[in-house]
Amino acid sequence: MSMFPPPPPGQPPIDPRGAMGGPSPFAPPPQMTPPMMPPSMPYPPMMMMPPPRGGGWVRGIFLTLATTIFGLSLTLNIYLLIMTGLMGGGRASSLNTDVIKAGDTAQQIAVVPIRGLIVDATYQQFNKWISAIEEDSNVKAIVLDVDTPGGEVTASDQIHRRIQAFKAVRNIPVVVSMGGMGTSGGYYVSANANWIVAQPTTLTGNIGVRWDRLSLAKMADKVGVEDNSLHSTGADFKTAGSMWKTETPAETAYLTGLIDEAFRIFKGVVKDGRGKNLTQSIDEIANGKVYTATEAKTLGLIDQVDYPDAAYAKAASLAGLSSPHVVRYSRPPSFFESFGAESSASLGVKLEAGGLKFDRNLLHDLAAPRMMYHWNGH
Repeated sequence: MSMFPPPPPGQPPIDPRGAMGGPSPFAPPPQMTPPMMPPSMPYPPMMMMPPPRGGGWVRGIFLTLATTIFGLSLTLNIYLLIMTGLMGGGRASSLNTDVIKAGDTAQQIAVVPIRGLIVDATYQQFNKWISAIEEDSNVKAIVLDVDTPGGEVTASDQIHRRIQAFKAVRNIPVVVSMGGMGTSGGYYVSANANWIVAQPTTLTGNIGVRWDRLSLAKMADKVGVEDNSLHSTGADFKTAGSMWKTETPAETAYLTGLIDEAFRIFKGVVKDGRGKNLTQSIDEIANGKVYTATEAKTLGLIDQVDYPDAAYAKAASLAGLSSPHVVRYSRPPSFFESFGAESSASLGVKLEAGGLKFDRNLLHDLAAPRMMYHWNGH
């Protein structure tokens, strides 16, 4: 039976496709010819992992421990790089000064900071300040503001020698004012001063040398790891100190000799600077101990237990100043430090056109062995 009513008499039947000749709304949709699809690509064969070798879990644990221990051996050197950025951003124009006590500007006392870990950048910055002071006839005395646990052997010695050279050129008083810490290299750079003041809570002394090293030789033996490093014929001590092999008595004696030589130089610096004040022999005092300010005063390592104002007053007295003008030298912050970040130099990163670039010497600096005039509390 038709769904449409019959047409009136005299009219043709109604086209079910509609008055406009379009498709009927009730007609099924036309069949679409599917587009040609490219043939499916076969999946690549799955990469099969080789079966674990015997003892694989032992090797895994060993490699994890070795990596961790090796990382710990780099911690000190990473700290050195960070402190490098804090102490020097590589600027040439780093001669900011702040007035601590106003007076006659022709009677200046320059307060020069030696703070944080002593590294090469510490010396470079210190040298800039001292060089500027050498040319400033208004500076009549120097107070070294020392608050450091010490640091690198060479950097400490460079600062010490720079102070000696300055005194030979200007022949003005050099006074030390110690803050929380003036240990090891911090004492090394202080020993040649005309007068040393330490605060009641200062820790100082710690005269000695350290060379932090680790040995993984026994662990390597257990898992079959060998140190196959080569050296030139006859240069048998070239690989002395390798963490991967057992150290021979001859190698230990050789490395200890290097440390002892740095220790001999340290004791000589103290004896030259404080010899007439020491109440015990240098060998008795230079035992690696950290001393309180009171103990250091008793031993003759320092001259006075007091605060920075006392150091400024002593400098003025030694220089014969009636109206001292005390100024502190400081380094302007780098671009990165202005935003609360560490200096790019401290991280071994350089900002160049095209992005950040890591210093190619960074890994070498991290892994290099270092003898230290440094105290870290253990």
